[in-house]
Amino acid sequence: LTGGLIGEFFLPFGLAVTYSLMSSFIVAISVVPVFAYLLLDKNEIAEESESFLERTYVPALRWSLKSGTNRGLVLIVAAVSLVFGLILFATRPLAFLPSFGEPQITVSATLPPGTKMADTNAVVLQLEQFLAETYGEDVLPTVSTRIGGGGGLESLFLASSGVSENVVAVTIGVEDQSELDTLTGEIRTAAEEIFGEDNVTVSAASLSEQGFGGFSLVLTGEQADLLAVNQAIVAALNEVEGLANASSNLTEEADAEASATTFIRVDQQSAARFTGELETSNTIGVTNTAKQAIQQYLDANGYSGRITVSEGFESRQQTEGFASLGIAMGIAIVLVVIILFVTFGSFVHWIDIILSIIVAPVGAAILLTLTNRVLGISAMIGLLMLIGIVVTNAVVLIDRVQSNRRERHMELHAALLEAGERRLRPILMTAVATIGALIPLAVGLSEGAIIASELGTVVIGGLFSSTLLTLIVVPVAYMLLDPLHRALSLRRERASEQTKS
Repeated sequence: LTGGLIGEFFLPFGLAVTYSLMSSFIVAISVVPVFAYLLLDKNEIAEESESFLERTYVPALRWSLKSGTNRGLVLIVAAVSLVFGLILFATRPLAFLPSFGEPQITVSATLPPGTKMADTNAVVLQLEQFLAETYGEDVLPTVSTRIGGGGGLESLFLASSGVSENVVAVTIGVEDQSELDTLTGEIRTAAEEIFGEDNVTVSAASLSEQGFGGFSLVLTGEQADLLAVNQAIVAALNEVEGLANASSNLTEEADAEASATTFIRVDQQSAARFTGELETSNTIGVTNTAKQAIQQYLDANGYSGRITVSEGFESRQQTEGFASLGIAMGIAIVLVVIILFVTFGSFVHWIDIILSIIVAPVGAAILLTLTNRVLGISAMIGLLMLIGIVVTNAVVLIDRVQSNRRERHMELHAALLEAGERRLRPILMTAVATIGALIPLAVGLSEGAIIASELGTVVIGGLFSSTLLTLIVVPVAYMLLDPLHRALSLRRERASEQTKS
């Protein structure tokens, strides 16, 4: 239901998970019982004994259910954990995709006209010497330099036989993706000292920055106003931390000495497009900061209401992607609630199970923070998956509680204790098995897994915290909500009897 670019990314993933679960359900109710009948011998099954986990968990559950004060403390802990998780999420860098692909730094320089190639080469050697002495091959494994422009095929198509001896292009390969932004800033400072600040541009990009992590803002208003603020807006953007080489289509045309200024149009209004290079993992955060910086300038200089700031395509696809995932999560929760409501036949006990979803984000946020990973669309897809994964543990537990009360006629407190003790082992088995299966994905053992490593990290952390808290929070919530369940059930029965009579 997300659609757009995110739908293109994750539709095959969603289909694969859906079909796998459907087939595993069929196997579980048909093949597994047959193999259990053929392969299991009751004489080989060891006598059941109380494990260390059971000896720890059952007293903790008994204490949680003992009094209203204890139950209230449990819910307070659950609420605090949710708030703590949300705070951690707010501190995470917000990016459409993590940086992946081969990281590179590009140095493009144009020395004053008339500079000879030998002189240009001498200046470039200073940069190469700086790179070799400061970093070495372990940090920057490849440095490719090209001096001169306009030769070869370019001269054929442009009908020009001259070579621009003052033009330099240096491509620098970076070994460690995590150091790309830091290295870019350091190399930019050195290059500006060597070539001159107005003569050089230093850019950094991996595959994700080039294709999906771009920056673009659009200003709409009267042409005269846009021309008046153009240079000031570019300067303001270049002052934003994490944003470099900002420019606009108006600036680029002026630099090219265009005969006439061309404005783009948005909703029939004149507009200017501002772009830049994001040198930070917090790409969406920097975009929001840039919008605020522009708006502050416009307000301070009397352009408020006359010029409107909006996101360009590159930035808009990122913010809209996050918004669509938020909507998808809301839809997923509604679907889960409907299924639980129909399955359990209760107006209130679906809330017990939804609580397992609420306590999941804290583990996901903690693990994302510990691994220093961004909150990107793969992490959001992981949160979306958690909605379906974590409820299974609560369903297993609540199903046993209802079975105890309906078939074994146990009172509520005893039914909850027995269900917790009996369902502890299968709940932990499924959680540990899922976490173990996702560890290779979360670790990112291959370059191809780097996009999905956030997904694995979020699911592992969320499943861990949800499993621990679910074993306590869900029984407590069940006990608190059961009087309301009985009252509503009694009212429904009376209404049904009156209808029949």
